[in-house]
Amino acid sequence: MNTFGKLFGLAALAATVGTGLMGCKADGKRLPTDESPTRVGAYGYYWRKEQPKAAPAPAPAPAAKVDPCNPVIGPDMMTTKQGFPTGDMASSHVMLQEVFPSMVKANSNFPYKIYVSNLTNATLSNVMVTATSMQNRSIVSSNPQATTSGPNGETRWFIGDLAPGKCAVIDATAKANAVGNSSTCLTVSYANSLCSNVQVVQPAIALTHKVTPNATVCDAINATFEVKNTGSGPATNVVVTENLPAGMTTMDGATSYTFNAGTLAQGQSKPFSLGLKTTKPGTYVIPSKVTADDGLFAQSEPQTVKVTQPALKIAAECPQGALVGRTGRPITFKFTVTNTGDAPANTTLSASAPSNATFISADNGGAGGAGGTSWNLGSLAPGASKTVSMTVNATAGGPVATTATASAPCSATVTAPCSATMQGLPDLGTLVSDVDGVVYVGDNHEYTCQVMNQGMVPLTNVKMTMEIPSAITFVSSAQPNKMENGKLTFEVGTIAVGQTVTWKFLAKASSPGEHLISGITTCSELKTPVRDDELTNYVNK
Repeated sequence: MNTFGKLFGLAALAATVGTGLMGCKADGKRLPTDESPTRVGAYGYYWRKEQPKAAPAPAPAPAAKVDPCNPVIGPDMMTTKQGFPTGDMASSHVMLQEVFPSMVKANSNFPYKIYVSNLTNATLSNVMVTATSMQNRSIVSSNPQATTSGPNGETRWFIGDLAPGKCAVIDATAKANAVGNSSTCLTVSYANSLCSNVQVVQPAIALTHKVTPNATVCDAINATFEVKNTGSGPATNVVVTENLPAGMTTMDGATSYTFNAGTLAQGQSKPFSLGLKTTKPGTYVIPSKVTADDGLFAQSEPQTVKVTQPALKIAAECPQGALVGRTGRPITFKFTVTNTGDAPANTTLSASAPSNATFISADNGGAGGAGGTSWNLGSLAPGASKTVSMTVNATAGGPVATTATASAPCSATVTAPCSATMQGLPDLGTLVSDVDGVVYVGDNHEYTCQVMNQGMVPLTNVKMTMEIPSAITFVSSAQPNKMENGKLTFEVGTIAVGQTVTWKFLAKASSPGEHLISGITTCSELKTPVRDDELTNYVNK
């Protein structure tokens, strides 16, 4: 039978499906020998008794092969195709080709196309595409519009006539309602069918994180995170982000953090870590969340970190009132350090050396010297205190002052000044002398005067008044002087503790004999003048 005859049989079969099987009548009896097949249909050959007729016209020349619809298949798409009824494109009349995504998401619409191509050089009439079985797939919309009929609810698309070498496109939107596979089988009014299978996935994301549970203000708080795709199919644009609580930042000072995990395949996880710090003690709750495309969202269990800090307080106990006594009297200073914070404090203490005192001793392992005294107090628990003392010798009167400084890691340094007043006593030493005790009358003779501060306080308004006999005449001196009430007075001024002031003056005698010169020294700090005499024997030449 020629090709045209077969095509003609297709049209007849669309209207009379099930008329019979090859070699049998509709009533099941064997055909007589004068009956033969004359047309082809989708379900086999259709038989009828041949009637006398005119000789058939010559068959038309075969048409040139026509390239059917050739859809472009993208990288994320899949296609299946089959020829009907033989399965071989060269001997089939119609080719069905499905184009669909390689992966779709549950409950999301996806494009689904069916290409119906006429492989022959004759028009096919009443072309019908039937989806005989749809598993986990429903048609949302299509062009041409689908109809549902039959006992099993088959979905059908009526194409109508299809010209030689032409194709029709069923442009549909489908949906898979559950995770797994989505499939359908197609026929084109033929016994053969074309089936497809689409994988349906549903990604899901989960997030866990942990933080250091306890830290001090000076510690770095380590936070670790892990984000995972716990669903099926890839999760895209996965981002972990969160704002930090007030008082907490990242190590570079940011108040929030973001980690871009990118795309996570099914079952894939990605970890990351983050350093955090705080500016003050307290309890901090650190949340975290993750988002991804298609509205995916997850939160981890909030993590809590308790941040503590030591805090020091220092109190000084100083001698009260003025201390009266000799130079070298011991003076004791006491210092008490308390940890008022909520974390242990590894504490050290130091006390500066007074400028007018020398170190004698220190308790509790204190080491002292010219640079001051220091103690290692060890770890002070929250609320604990420790008291130490330092003893010095005053080297001069006046204030004896020191400053104690306590410090510990992660705690502010604290100081406490402490001073005592050493009330020293004044003392004055004087000397009037000459080198030669026998001197010629009329010759200049040199006398030496000295004033010494032998007390513990500076001496002020120091003066030495000379009592000179009438036979002795003052000649000169480099030391400031003046005559008051017939008496020669040398102005000395202020003498520091331990200082000695020395000067000389010239005098001469007008008559021989033993002549006594007396120096009487006064100052503001002493009530009693200090006297010193020098006797010289003058003789004639």
